[in-house]
Amino acid sequence: MPDDRCPRRIAFRPVVAEVEPGAIKKREAASMANSPDAWVEDARNLDNAEQLLNSARGILLETPAIGDFLRNETNKRIVVAPKGYGKTFLLKSKRILLQRNSENLSCLPDNQLVDATISDSPSLSQADLQRFVDYAFWCQIWSAALMVSVVKSSAKFHPLDPADFRSPVMRQLLLSSYPVSPFDALKRLINSDREFQQARRSHDLTTLMSYYRQIRRPVAVFVDTIDEYFEGYVDNGGSHEADASYLHRNKDSRIWIVGQLGICRAIRELLGVNPHIKIFVSIRKEAFNNLDYYDRNAVNISSLVVQLHYSGEDLSRIFDKNIEAMQRDDLAQPREAMPIARFIGASNAMIVNPITKKSEVFYDFVLRHSLYRPRDLMLIGGKISQIPAGLRTQERLRAAVDQAAGEIVWHYLAEMRGLTEVPDRSLFGLIPSNVLDRSALKRIAETYVARLKEKGLDASIGHPFCALYRLGLLGVVRRNREQKDIQVFRRPHEIEHDGSKPTLPAERHYLIHPALDDIVAQASSDYIRAFHTRNVIGHGNRWREGKIFKCAAKGDLSRYSRVLSDPVVGEHFTRYLV
Repeated sequence: MPDDRCPRRIAFRPVVAEVEPGAIKKREAASMANSPDAWVEDARNLDNAEQLLNSARGILLETPAIGDFLRNETNKRIVVAPKGYGKTFLLKSKRILLQRNSENLSCLPDNQLVDATISDSPSLSQADLQRFVDYAFWCQIWSAALMVSVVKSSAKFHPLDPADFRSPVMRQLLLSSYPVSPFDALKRLINSDREFQQARRSHDLTTLMSYYRQIRRPVAVFVDTIDEYFEGYVDNGGSHEADASYLHRNKDSRIWIVGQLGICRAIRELLGVNPHIKIFVSIRKEAFNNLDYYDRNAVNISSLVVQLHYSGEDLSRIFDKNIEAMQRDDLAQPREAMPIARFIGASNAMIVNPITKKSEVFYDFVLRHSLYRPRDLMLIGGKISQIPAGLRTQERLRAAVDQAAGEIVWHYLAEMRGLTEVPDRSLFGLIPSNVLDRSALKRIAETYVARLKEKGLDASIGHPFCALYRLGLLGVVRRNREQKDIQVFRRPHEIEHDGSKPTLPAERHYLIHPALDDIVAQASSDYIRAFHTRNVIGHGNRWREGKIFKCAAKGDLSRYSRVLSDPVVGEHFTRYLV
């Protein structure tokens, strides 16, 4: 078993507040208020600084990359990861820690921990579309928006002279009585290209940079959910009503990419203008993968980046930490030493698969049904916690994990649609087993394409299993350096930028991801009956072919030379002459 999946369990004690001895009720109330919440799927639900900091101590796993980002004097500014990796949690924790370590630090935005918005990006004309797919445009817009927000907030220490700014848009943003967040400034600046160009011609951007350069008090800016703001422009190729709406009739997925990359370039440039101002942002890995294509200075921008990913051991520890954060009444066996035994009961720490009849550690069972993202574990743990503590049987636990895994997959496919090819859900009803060979994939793909054409749907996306492989939902068996056959599934943070069609590697076996089992089983009645029973399917698991019997045969073969000269028959025949 690979090192990143070795079951090393560590117990963590939740953080609670100290109170006066004897004040039991007061102590219990304080404990509940200051203890981290368990199974929080979205860090946007945590805006109370004290609550979030306790959750960070109790739940946030400090991997080397995360530890580097949280250091007070870190040079990292950009958190890069797919959805569900904890980007928002990390940005909020960074702000709280910086504020606690510096009395003079000003943080933006003023009214929340990070600047976040909804997907309310404007509708585009064809002319707007050409402007919005331009990487240089977003570099300029983000640079201006960030400077406006910082200069406006610093006006009480560095007063502005209204006569220095001539364009109406700059005067409106900088001289207003209300605070202006980076997103506020961005939305105002992109609203009218004419007004933005007027600000450039009047040299207001040069004046703005001069004010920005003169700021000497430390300022930290935190911007999140940039990907969600641009979601409306992602062209998923669908024909749903929402896709056909007037608001985003003109779409281009490149906007989603360059809109995020633009702020990365802006941060790099502004860092050289004023080192007293630190700008922290989060962007999606799927967008960052394109940086080399758009920017010649990608290597310099990359030096500011921290990329999040987690090993199996990291994720198991995150699972343990969330168990530690649970209330005692929600645990199956609170007196047990191991966190997992407290959560689901000692007898369930090893779980038996009713089909394969194989036992495995419950942590491994959970990880196999996830995409190796912290958010997946939060969803799975939350489903299990909904089972009454005394009723957590293996059957109910398996059902909870299967249900959560199905939700994980549907959410994941929705997130990736438009960013990479995503097959139609009708594919799942054609899959007969969780282990397939190449001929089976070809046969299923042909049937799939034919059925799409019958329904009048687009069947030009190519091989559906290429898409599943690229998404990490179809695995393969590969031999490692130790000459052992290992199951391999791509994980979300490993999906690289590839402008060409994803290709399916030539392997002996193709494996359906366990997270798809429940979805496929509901669509195909034969799936469970044809389930592979020799190996437990999961990333990093060993693959064993089973017993192989060899024997020797002696005799003559009629027309031996003709058989060997045949390009197809000869190749296969000689395999057995060893």
